[in-house]
Amino acid sequence: MALTSVTIEQELPIIQEADIMIGLNELMTPKPFTLFENQTVLDARTLMSEKNIRHIPIVNKDNILAGIFTQRDLFAVMESRTLQLSQDEQNFRESQIPLSDVMTHNPTFATTKAPLREVALYLQKEKYGCMPILKKDKLVGLITDSDFVSVAIDLIEQIEQSEPLETDH
Repeated sequence: MALTSVTIEQELPIIQEADIMIGLNELMTPKPFTLFENQTVLDARTLMSEKNIRHIPIVNKDNILAGIFTQRDLFAVMESRTLQLSQDEQNFRESQIPLSDVMTHNPTFATTKAPLREVALYLQKEKYGCMPILKKDKLVGLITDSDFVSVAIDLIEQIEQSEPLETDH
């Protein structure tokens, strides 16, 4: 099964209020933390905890995207709350599950030239938290819903700074 890409049909959008153009290259996290398919759920949970991340692209030895493992996937695997496993038992259990068994295979991705607006709309519509960014079939970045929230905050701040303060007279 082939990977699915966001269709590119238009130029990058221009945000006229701020008079700037933002592309995926400026917004994405370049060179995101990755793991390999043969690594385990324990490896993923450890990386997520240490680096405070929610999404991990899974790649092969050539840095070709094979899948994605997210916090949602981790929650689906973690059953210690219902099974009342000790931490050691949970760690052992997670160390026995390869990411290839529980990751999302062939995730939708965007290329570095994909329109930012289209990527944002796709994430919103599908309720995805991230999208891998590829260039020549290699993983070069990751864009997340938090990246878009950061842009929204920046734009709101710019608009607020450009508007005159209202006073009660």
